[in-house]
Amino acid sequence: MKFYSLLFVIALLAAAVVGHYSVYFHEDYQASRSETTTIQEIKFQFLKSHKPIGELELGYYFQSISRADLLRPQDDNSHLKKDSQSQNYFQPTAEQCLKIQKQNIPKNFPSKFWIWEKFRCHLIKELPEDFFERRPFMHPAGKSYAYMAKESQLKEFAPHEWSINHLAYFHISELAKIMEEKGELPSPYSFLADLNKWAQLAIYNNESVILTRKYVFFQQWEIFNPLLGHYFVYDRSQFESFTQNTEFNISQNIPGKRCFYADSQICWNLSLKELLAKRGLRNLISFLLIVVFIIVLVWIILSKLKNEKLEDSKRKLALSVLSHELRTPIASQILNVESLMKKIDLFDEETQSIILDLSSSTHRLQRLIVTSQKYLKTSLTTSLINLNLKWVSSINGYIEGLLDEYDNIKFVGLLNDQPFHIDEYWFPLCLQNLINNAISHGKAPILIKLEIARQGTSRWLDVTVQDAGHSDFDNLEDMVGEFVKSGRSEGLGLGLNIVSKVVKSMGGNLTFKTHPTRFTIQLKEMKETHG
Repeated sequence: MKFYSLLFVIALLAAAVVGHYSVYFHEDYQASRSETTTIQEIKFQFLKSHKPIGELELGYYFQSISRADLLRPQDDNSHLKKDSQSQNYFQPTAEQCLKIQKQNIPKNFPSKFWIWEKFRCHLIKELPEDFFERRPFMHPAGKSYAYMAKESQLKEFAPHEWSINHLAYFHISELAKIMEEKGELPSPYSFLADLNKWAQLAIYNNESVILTRKYVFFQQWEIFNPLLGHYFVYDRSQFESFTQNTEFNISQNIPGKRCFYADSQICWNLSLKELLAKRGLRNLISFLLIVVFIIVLVWIILSKLKNEKLEDSKRKLALSVLSHELRTPIASQILNVESLMKKIDLFDEETQSIILDLSSSTHRLQRLIVTSQKYLKTSLTTSLINLNLKWVSSINGYIEGLLDEYDNIKFVGLLNDQPFHIDEYWFPLCLQNLINNAISHGKAPILIKLEIARQGTSRWLDVTVQDAGHSDFDNLEDMVGEFVKSGRSEGLGLGLNIVSKVVKSMGGNLTFKTHPTRFTIQLKEMKETHG
């Protein structure tokens, strides 16, 4: 636990340092006035040394405000756009057409809408000759009438020439699909087809620089046309090649994306060389080392937890195999003991005593196997052990019964005998471990003493095992580790470790004192449960 606590504290400190560096880098990552001037100079030098590959005069192609709607970004959350998702605006159903046939033309919709609705339901044979040139150009569903005609699969709108001749009436967001289906489009629609949604928004907002996948648009301000801009179009790869020779590189400026300098649609960022120079190589290396350190630290913690989980699984598997393998020979041994018990009168007293001890030990081993199996079934619970409390009407009588198998042990019970709730398996296991420990490593006389104390509304049972021997240890912490044993011990050193863990899981305490050597199990009374 101390190891994990230390790693956790180190990880918190390292994270705090990383956070400090991150805030420092964030605050420092913005262009100064001189760097902004340098960026403007780079653009000026590029425009001066390169010729445009095309020209885009939006004021010419989208002269009126109604035509400008073909540039307006579509609102995906609009009521009509949502409604359009649940209706087929290209191939209406018979039910929809029946409603249109019975519908009077409402005042709040322009007549163009109802002309189109009747045409697609075959209530009129053909559209007016100037239908697509007439305003408005956008259907309330959020698509242009020209695009809806193309998607209707009617033969008069299917030819490639029809789409090319009506490009001026498609929404800007529809041009990319037309180019994908029909091939290269004439200028300037080939440029507009390369705009993604961020570039479309920027061009509608009349921003000075537009960056697309293949092009970069630089605006030329027009005094007499403030509504829509006039752009010269350059090859993006040429512009990127030009900026590579500077301390900057470029990308598209997307909302939420962090930029060193945001120039309309262009995000200017420092090159790696300049970033190292601006930040300081030492600071960056320190930052990266701390990040690597945190990653390694997290990996160590996860590996440690994984190994502990694996070890726990191995122990449970070993216990499961052992319980399974012992079950058959123990059952056979019980049958043999029962056969001897039926003939016990035929033996002398000494042999009878041996048979009784054998019967007691065999049944105790059987209870151990049953309890182990119960533990394995409940091993997914948060508790180390599964308690099964029993109501004992006489605690003195219960303890005396546990001591029957031992000789020369003095028992000091309660002056006023009392009942108590106690676990019928784990408590005897702990007490017998302490008694066997006193017999093996201590000296006679061995004393078992009971006390009951009340703390508030709770009762506590203290069971002390005392002997006249000398301990090689001064405190309990040194003794309860796994495989810790004294020089005189011939066991594995697991007895006190098991007792300590079990007592703690029962909500109690194990204490140790010297002169004389005394181990005390302190248990708080709990309500009866069934495991």
